[in-house]
Amino acid sequence: MQGATTFSHQIRALLCDQCGAPLLGALGGGQVPCRYCGATNVLQGRDDRALFDVARARPPNEPERLARLRMQDGRPMLPPASLAALLPNGQLPPWKVDEAQVFWRATRREVAATSSPEAAERLLFLTMILSNHFAEQQDMARLRAMYESALDVFALPRHRQMMRGYLARNAVREGDVGAAEQWLAPCDPASDDLQTDSAYRASWALVCTAKGDFQSVLRLLGQRPEDVPILDAMDGLCAILRANAWEKLGQPQAARQQLEQMMAATGPGGRQAMEKFAALYPPLQLCAATLNAAQSAHTVAAARAASTQTMGGVHVIFFPLGILFLVGAAVCLVVVILSQLADLGPAAAPAAGIALPTLGILGLVFGGIGYVGRKAAQRAERLRLHGVSGQARVLGVQGTGLEINGVPQVSLQLVIEVPGRGPVQTSVKMMMSPAVAHASMPGASVAVRYDASNPSDCILETN
Repeated sequence: MQGATTFSHQIRALLCDQCGAPLLGALGGGQVPCRYCGATNVLQGRDDRALFDVARARPPNEPERLARLRMQDGRPMLPPASLAALLPNGQLPPWKVDEAQVFWRATRREVAATSSPEAAERLLFLTMILSNHFAEQQDMARLRAMYESALDVFALPRHRQMMRGYLARNAVREGDVGAAEQWLAPCDPASDDLQTDSAYRASWALVCTAKGDFQSVLRLLGQRPEDVPILDAMDGLCAILRANAWEKLGQPQAARQQLEQMMAATGPGGRQAMEKFAALYPPLQLCAATLNAAQSAHTVAAARAASTQTMGGVHVIFFPLGILFLVGAAVCLVVVILSQLADLGPAAAPAAGIALPTLGILGLVFGGIGYVGRKAAQRAERLRLHGVSGQARVLGVQGTGLEINGVPQVSLQLVIEVPGRGPVQTSVKMMMSPAVAHASMPGASVAVRYDASNPSDCILETN
């Protein structure tokens, strides 16, 4: 249709069942020949019926519904075990994309033929996985066709609402707010399921943002992050939309404070998701006045934390304690020397002589460990402040034999993908904190900060 956007509600799109090419069909359905492979695809008319029973009385107790949603929060969406081979590092590698597309088409056929809930869940995750790839490749025609092809065979309202949310958010991304409203029109605005409800909230909040209705954004998402439970995968988008609403309503301090809180709470992955969502919709200028300031403030705080956490923070105590012991040893040495020149009493010289080697040894040990820890802390702070943000893959992990307060130190062998230079292998020594334990599985992808001139000089980014 002339003038229609890729995600317009007025066009019908599908992926060829044979080769996966994006095709256009009639709104009412019919046969759609593929101009690439020649296969004939059968397209049904679009189902725009409401995803909830319009005759059913909606629950009047909104706090009770929110309590039920909150009980489902904090549970990450985990892919079915059958997809493990496609996600060796928890992500879809480039060499698995073709296999994933073949798997997607086969799974869609299975859902269409059997309405299997297990197959439908698999199709949902395959769609989400491939969605990231097509979006990064800017293959919007294939992205649109995939969403609608999945929507056509899904039977569960949860799956259908999530697909309509994807279609609506991408319509806003293209500036087609009217299409976004049409995609969301059949959706359930008061679901008891967190995935279903979050898809609706996030998508309508984005529509309201595009229309400049920031009060409605806060009504949908809550004035604070803790007001409304949101699916973990959508926390980043909702945090950006909520903070942007405060900024546009003339309260930048509230916006910045919420951004900093979310950055601290969600770690590198959550922060990167927030940055990505803010960049997805350039015309909306999301958090234009507060995001950079919040990032800078968080970086300073994170650098300070990285410094304190290095080697368990022993340098904070050991270095000044070592200096104190050495000062004591120096005082004892002075007493011993003066005792040879003057009468300081019968006990002074022997006591100083006994204390001198003990204090000297303690000073050297504590001061030496503290000095090494202090230099390592300064390095960690420098890399966290000024290092290049990147991703690394864990090759292996082994203990170093060092323990501080019962916490072992480990060495992570990493390979960093450095743009323009290719992979760089290095290792990072860390105390075994919960964040390190989570990232220490071989094959895991971890966030790092490395020296631009020497990428092998890096630290793990844990906050």
